[in-house]
Amino acid sequence: MAAAALIVGLTVYLLVQRRLAEHEEAVRLATVQQQQMTLARDEALATARASQQQVEALRRDLSELPRLQGEIARLRNRIGLALRQDEPAPNTEPILSGAELRAALSKIDLVPNDVMGMRCQQIHLMRSDTNLVATLRAQGTHLLPQLLELLGTEDKDVTEIPHTEETFSDNGPVRRLLAVKGFYALGSNAAPAVPTLLKMGQQGPDDDAAYALAGVGPAAEPLLVEALSNPDEAVRRRAMVALACFGPRTSAGIDALTRCLGDPQETTDWRLAALFALERTHGMLEQALPVLLEAFRDSKLLGMTNRIVFKPSSAVELFSSSFEHYGPRARAAFPGLLEILPKVKDNEIWFVQKALKAIDAQAAAEAGIK
Repeated sequence: MAAAALIVGLTVYLLVQRRLAEHEEAVRLATVQQQQMTLARDEALATARASQQQVEALRRDLSELPRLQGEIARLRNRIGLALRQDEPAPNTEPILSGAELRAALSKIDLVPNDVMGMRCQQIHLMRSDTNLVATLRAQGTHLLPQLLELLGTEDKDVTEIPHTEETFSDNGPVRRLLAVKGFYALGSNAAPAVPTLLKMGQQGPDDDAAYALAGVGPAAEPLLVEALSNPDEAVRRRAMVALACFGPRTSAGIDALTRCLGDPQETTDWRLAALFALERTHGMLEQALPVLLEAFRDSKLLGMTNRIVFKPSSAVELFSSSFEHYGPRARAAFPGLLEILPKVKDNEIWFVQKALKAIDAQAAAEAGIK
């Protein structure tokens, strides 16, 4: 009996020892797995941190992209101007006499109607001769001295000749308009004249040098954006009008306008000039909408009127037209427009109502706007 009990006790002991060994092995394996999991987690966290740093670095690089694009555009423009200056001087003998050039320019009509509508002198010579446009465009920079001379014509320099069936009228405003047509005909070929156009004096009530810059088009944009920070207010205003006429295309131009409108430290007059330019982008710039909505809440702006061109524009008119262009995307402006409707001037009611109907026709109808 004692031997049997001893055998049983020994067996139990061996079983217990075996179970303890198995438990210790399981604990060891679990510890190893835990260590491996901790190591894997640490590696994953390190990878995530590195990826986050890469993402942040990429975001910083992307935020710099608009500025770099503007710098590149300015450098390209300056290089182009420098290359032109280094070219051998062309034959400066006018290909057309002054009278021939004026006669040719009178037979083309390239100035957009909305640009013409900004002028005091709305002289419409509604003709179109595509062959003449091609002929003038082919002259390139050779025509620039004559066009600049025409643009600088003072009213007192010309004896007025009225328009007849046989001849076109001839006076200071007409000659300046003909020069603007010439710059529209040349387009980007007239880019070397941009610095001169920015500095020209203004003749008459219309700043035709601004419209001439608009005729040069996007090729002038880098220098126009640069001119927005010029200390001379006349230069800044001229650059703003030109940008407004053809609409900024580069991120640098768009950023300059939105930054100006959105800066409460800027003068209200200059912010309205930026609003004037942005309104003429006709809702094509999605990134401008939040700035427009924020500026619309500024009560200091709403009562202002700006005369950046001959035709004055009120802030209410410009905001309303801008939101009309954006339509339902400008839904956040609806309550504010509805609130100011009873308070605006008679000549502004139509603009506010059009904006409300464009944003939400049903809500406008429910508010009694027909």
